[in-house]
Amino acid sequence: SLSYATAVYHGIGAGLTLKYLRRSYIADAYTALDPVFSGGYSKGALGADLGFFYRHRTRYAFGLAFKNINKPDLGLASADRLPVEVRAGASYLMKTSLLDLDAAFAGPDYTLSAGVEYSFQKRFALRMGLASGNNSRRSVNLGLGGRFGLASFDYAFSLPLGGIAGTNGSHRVAFSFRFGEEAERQQAEELAAASEYKRAAQKAALQEEKIRMLQERLDALILQGIAPAPQPVQVQPAPQEQPSAGQAELMRQLEALKLEFEKSRAEKDKADLQEEKIRLLQERLDAVTRQQNIAPEPQPVQPVPQVQPSEGQAELTRQLEALKLELEKSRAEMKGIKADVEAKPAVKAPQPKVQKPKPQAPAARPTSYKVNKGDTLESIAASVYGNPERWSDIYRANSGSLGRGGAVKPGQVLVLP
Repeated sequence: SLSYATAVYHGIGAGLTLKYLRRSYIADAYTALDPVFSGGYSKGALGADLGFFYRHRTRYAFGLAFKNINKPDLGLASADRLPVEVRAGASYLMKTSLLDLDAAFAGPDYTLSAGVEYSFQKRFALRMGLASGNNSRRSVNLGLGGRFGLASFDYAFSLPLGGIAGTNGSHRVAFSFRFGEEAERQQAEELAAASEYKRAAQKAALQEEKIRMLQERLDALILQGIAPAPQPVQVQPAPQEQPSAGQAELMRQLEALKLEFEKSRAEKDKADLQEEKIRLLQERLDAVTRQQNIAPEPQPVQPVPQVQPSEGQAELTRQLEALKLELEKSRAEMKGIKADVEAKPAVKAPQPKVQKPKPQAPAARPTSYKVNKGDTLESIAASVYGNPERWSDIYRANSGSLGRGGAVKPGQVLVLP
């Protein structure tokens, strides 16, 4: 088969398929005497399908197809045209899954089908479906597909569960290639989005590494920043201790760091780890602050002298705040890119249509008959053909081995035409 599809109007598409159909039978002694097969055992013809597609708000889609619109003739001795099949369906697209329902009608026959597709890595898909119709026709279908740039590959396996016996199922393979301005535009957008996300991820990873190194240096300075013990002085009440300029700067930077982190925590799973690090940093800062700012009870001594944090401690905290702000911006950028990419539904490659299994050919009549006691040509014709008047056909096929007047003997083997 060869198919072509294109966009017709906003959200509406149309496609046409040309296919070659062939029906063949096995030659045996029965078919050799049947005039139906005098012209051959197979017949081929060209068929055509027409389809329409409509997508509403990117998630809902509807389709209508007309198969065998030219009614191809596959008859041998007389005309045997395939009926026009009408198929209608609807689908609902979710983030990584697709649900589908459709119904097909061909003459007096009908088929109802349901299927589901699961996509992963925005490239591969797994499919499963069930079909049921009149005349006890039921089947289960499994498939998979992959998309590589503008090309795609699809495979389907169909196993009848009723209506036909003695079959191991059917296999179908389809290769598709998208082309045109729309396909090129979609491919360019996907490549651009992937490139932007990669750059943002690399930038965020670099900033996280810088933050980790600065935090290690800050932890080392905090462990070294131990306040000296108070010294005895004149009797005066202890004034209220105020945080030093370095401590105030450290706390201000820590607050800014928390604000930046809150903005970027939705961008990566590593945000939880960063939050834990901030909590530990806050606990260590509180411990240092308590050691430096606890005022002694009024005693006959002078107030405790104010302890100032080191300049390196304040500088490291300032750098941490700046890096946290950059990290927040990068993660916000990554979040926007992810939202844009996930908002666009993946273009689904056409799936191979599961055709109804062909009914089995009627069982062939026996090609020979062993005469029993009391048999005559008329009784044999009535038993084999259901018509005693066909005794003459048996007579002509065995004229050389019959007795006078067409007499037969028990145990004699006759050829049945």
